[in-house]
Formats: sequence, structure tokens, C-alpha cells
Amino acid sequence: MCHRSGPSHRGRGFRQPQLHRIWSTVDDENVASARVLEKLGMQQEGLLRQDVNLRGQWRDSRILAILRHEWNLTPD
Repeated sequence: MCHRSGPSHRGRGFRQPQLHRIWSTVDDENVASARVLEKLGMQQEGLLRQDVNLRGQWRDSRILAILRHEWNLTPD
């Protein structure tokens, strides 16, 4: 998801009344993608150690999320 389309996609998710949380994972070394998610208001919640095997190497993944009430505070 690119930063420009992010707010509209994020808002679309929270239009569902039962949805309370949106989360994503990103490769720990993919700093640019993590930064995009942070600009959308997501916060890092944790690290999954060696959870993806990419071309024979185990990689860590960051978990980022945003809650409905946090989304309402995030400027577009």
C-alpha cells in the first residue's frame, strides 16, 4: 500500500462497525514500508523472530497496528 492511498484504505476498513483493529506485518529490514505504516498512524506492537523463510534465510517480521480510536486522531 502506498502512503497516498493508505488513508483511504485504512478508513474503508473502519467503516465496518465490528472492526476495532487493523494490523500488518512487514519484514524487519524493510524500513521504508514500516515508515509508510507509521505515517498512517500504525504503531509497532511486536517482532516475530525468524517467522518467514525467504530464499533460504529466516527473516524477522514487525507487527504494526492501529485501533479505531487512534485512527480518529490521525490526520489524513
